[in-house]
Amino acid sequence: MMTEVGLAVDAITGLRVKAWSPERVMPPAALVALPAGLNYHGGYGTGLQEIKDLTVVVLVGKASDRVAFKRICEYVKASGARSVKVAIETYAYTSLDTITVTNVTFSPAEEKDGTEYLAAVFHCDITGPAT
Repeated sequence: MMTEVGLAVDAITGLRVKAWSPERVMPPAALVALPAGLNYHGGYGTGLQEIKDLTVVVLVGKASDRVAFKRICEYVKASGARSVKVAIETYAYTSLDTITVTNVTFSPAEEKDGTEYLAAVFHCDITGPAT
């Protein structure tokens, strides 16, 4: 499931998707993190799982770079070719039923490889079969 979310975001031209906690990051880059939790009993019996707050972190440039602020705006739009929300919610998944980007938060100092990056953190809720 996390791999498919990464593939969905990787469809955005120019945005590199990396495994979580890579040693080096070359922005713009996206990282798919572990979810905050998993509910095994999202439906009748155990037929449905709910995953709350899977995060996709998009790093756009150094936090001190003015261009990074312009670039992040392209990724957080609700529509458009570079919209992370659109990429995540419209991908043809095989490992889950639904995914909703619930909100996006901003981190002015997401540190990776010793550099502080401006980041947009996309929060996603997922439902899918318990397989």
